[in-house]
Amino acid sequence: MRSGVAVPIVDHRQFSTGAAVLAIGVLAYVVARPAGSVYFLPRGLSFPVRVPPSLQGVAGWIPTFAHTLAFCLFSSAVLAGLPAGSSSGNDSTDMMLRARLDMGFGGSGAAGSATGPAVRSAAICLGWFMIEALFEIGQRRDVSPWLVQRLPAWFDHVALLANARPYFTRGTFDPADLAAAAAGAAVAFLALLRLSPGAERGHHPAPLPGVVT
Repeated sequence: MRSGVAVPIVDHRQFSTGAAVLAIGVLAYVVARPAGSVYFLPRGLSFPVRVPPSLQGVAGWIPTFAHTLAFCLFSSAVLAGLPAGSSSGNDSTDMMLRARLDMGFGGSGAAGSATGPAVRSAAICLGWFMIEALFEIGQRRDVSPWLVQRLPAWFDHVALLANARPYFTRGTFDPADLAAAAAGAAVAFLALLRLSPGAERGHHPAPLPGVVT
C-alpha cells in the first residue's frame, strides 16, 4: 500500500445496496416458504402467509434473484479498494502502463475509470451466475446422485456444508431459478456500472503525475 493514500476497505454504497437486496430475499423466505424448509432460517423466524396462485411463481424465484444480485454487490464492494491498494512495487511502471492504456482511449481516462471497473464487474457477475447455475443444475435428478457420491465425507462435519447432500438430493431443478440468477447477475452488472467509483456524472479522474493530457 502506498503511504499517504487512504484506501477504503469496502465500497459502502455497493455493500449497503447489497444488504438491502439480500433483506428482500430473506423476507421472501420468511413469508413464502414453509417453516423448517430453509436451512439457515430458524422455525421461530418463519411466518408463512398464503401466497395467491398467480404470485407463487414470482415468490419462488425472488430469493434466487435477490441473493445473486446481493452477492455480486458484496463481492464488488469488498474488491473495490483492491486496485488502489495493490501495487507492483514500481510506481513509475504502474503510471506508465496506465498512461499507455489511457492513450488508447483518446486520453479521456476511460481505460482506468470505465474499462477496469466494467471488466471486473462483468467477471464478478458472470462468476456468481455460474455458481448459481452449478448449484441449480446439481439438483437435476440425472445429476444429483452422481454429485452426491463425490462429495467429501468431511462436508458432513462442517455446519454450512452439512446441508449439501440434502440440498442436492431433495432439491428440485427449476429453469425459472436459472433465469432468475441470470437476471440477478445482469441487474447487478448494470447497478455496478452506476455504483462504481468514478461513475458519477461529470467525474473525471485526476491526471497522472508527469503525464500531459
